[in-house]
Amino acid sequence: MHASGGALAVRAARANADHLRLDYARPFERAALAESPAVSLYLDACRARDKPACWLAMEIAEQDAVVRTPLEWPPRNPSPRWREAVKLVEVNCLAGDHMSCAALPTESDAHGVTFPAASGALGRSPGCAEPETDRCPEATLRQECEIGFARSCNTLATRLDMDALTNPRTSQQAESDAARKRSYALAAASCRAGVVDDCQFHASPQDPVLELAVSQSECEFGRACGGLAKLYLGRGDLARARDAAERGCQYFAERCAELGVMYLDGTLPEPVAGRGQALVDFVCASLRDVRGDQAMRRYSPCGRARLPVGAP
Repeated sequence: MHASGGALAVRAARANADHLRLDYARPFERAALAESPAVSLYLDACRARDKPACWLAMEIAEQDAVVRTPLEWPPRNPSPRWREAVKLVEVNCLAGDHMSCAALPTESDAHGVTFPAASGALGRSPGCAEPETDRCPEATLRQECEIGFARSCNTLATRLDMDALTNPRTSQQAESDAARKRSYALAAASCRAGVVDDCQFHASPQDPVLELAVSQSECEFGRACGGLAKLYLGRGDLARARDAAERGCQYFAERCAELGVMYLDGTLPEPVAGRGQALVDFVCASLRDVRGDQAMRRYSPCGRARLPVGAP
């Protein structure tokens, strides 16, 4: 008897949590992190018609491309399993599943893949990524916002705000505020449902409980862990703040130097004596090796580095 999509998704969640458990040694390893076994498990659940599993397979496979290539930008192209997951998300979207449409990546994040027939296409387009361009008609954005796309609502609010700056006589504050408020509400719902990319659009501090929950969801997938650390710091919870910052360091090498400075400044307590200096030194030496002396010198945390004798 085959496992249900839900059961497979539970196994995938456990596998992903185990794969990316907090590991203080990870930031010092130059070897690439193996691809998460959760991708295959989520894909199995996706094929068994668990739609959120499709979104998570796509998200984790994309994140793996970053985690496996520390200090490199842009990251390597995601694996074929990412492309398979994206295709399955698109199929579900075209079949009428709104959340699957919301989960589709923007064209700038889709590695050359486009979804012109999928609902919410304008909000995903490069033309809407730059508020100054005229390739993002507001009438269409309004339609997408009304249908229920958080990204389109957020973009609409941003464009209305920009228009108000260039055309002082045009007062669109009420519409902008309404679009932003709708973006927050839609993003909170889709983020909790598993559309991780929408989490970034819920930025309202007016609901601190929800703000914390959304930030926790993002950090589980390597996003905005620094923001979560700041939330915990604001609450005086240094232990959780440190864990969130360490997780961000585990996903992105550059975050390690920033964390090291926080340790050196006493903002956070070191889990092990000397960790702050060790993080700064390792990341800055690696940055110099990968991107050169000038890139290292421009990165402000490297002003705290103690490089070996003979190093520039």
